[in-house]
Amino acid sequence: MNVSPEEARASLVTIRQTQTQMKKLVGITGYFSIIWGLVWFLGLLGNQYLPEQDVWLIWAPAVTVGWILSAILGIHLGKQTRTSSGSRIAFFFLALGGFAVLWFVVMQPASWKQDALFIMTVFIFGGMVVGIIERALPLIMYTLFMAALLVIGYYLVPVYFCL
Repeated sequence: MNVSPEEARASLVTIRQTQTQMKKLVGITGYFSIIWGLVWFLGLLGNQYLPEQDVWLIWAPAVTVGWILSAILGIHLGKQTRTSSGSRIAFFFLALGGFAVLWFVVMQPASWKQDALFIMTVFIFGGMVVGIIERALPLIMYTLFMAALLVIGYYLVPVYFCL
């Protein structure tokens, strides 16, 4: 197969444009981590400083805003890519959330700290699965780091676990 120099240059330009677009899209996916990092930060700050019966006043709106922003960002990303993995990942997290509720009811953690650790590690596990499916090493490393921090905080500094 013979390719003219003009066709080769045009193909290289197309490849570079695709690479640039993919780098931008991969950068945008970091916003999911920022959104949920802020949700967890606000919620856990509430857990640390508010009475136990008032914690839902922080968590409920924070999680609602997190889901709305994630949906908007997911829709935005879906319009820019030709992959079906975005909708599969969304359905995976919906299924994971449903099973997390089931597991939570069945296991009945003994304290609110165990509740928090369980819920966070379930969704960190979800992030790990997405990182593996998408072959995103930074996401895999981030989820491993977060899981390690959670377990270390839970066992070594339980008084400040939520911080």
